[in-house]
Amino acid sequence: MYKDKVRMREYNREYYHKNKERDKEKNREKSHRYLLKHRTEMTEKARNNYRIRRREWLDVIRNLNMDKCSRCGYGEHFCAIEFHHVDPITKMETISRLMKNKPTPKLINELKKCIPVCSNCHKVIHFGSN
Repeated sequence: MYKDKVRMREYNREYYHKNKERDKEKNREKSHRYLLKHRTEMTEKARNNYRIRRREWLDVIRNLNMDKCSRCGYGEHFCAIEFHHVDPITKMETISRLMKNKPTPKLINELKKCIPVCSNCHKVIHFGSN
């Protein structure tokens, strides 16, 4: 169309501003159609990725011997174990949020700043500190 790059850029800018709303609506419709077509496939992929990450984290936690309560020794089911930051000032993020990502050395170091406690002991720790 244009051989001059500056004129081409100006033309593209004008075209974008003229057709911005129409293009947004087209893209919205296109992404909606894609979502409807691939919803089950995308949901299944997300579930599989979640399962894989959870298994990886469970392996890390077991290797660090953090799968039991450090106060009462409860370790019957992992879902009752919570991680208490000993020094809240050094806390980067909550462990539950970090577990949404793959375990990396940085995230594992954050886990090492914590002690594993069952839900009841965790509540007692926080109630006792107030």
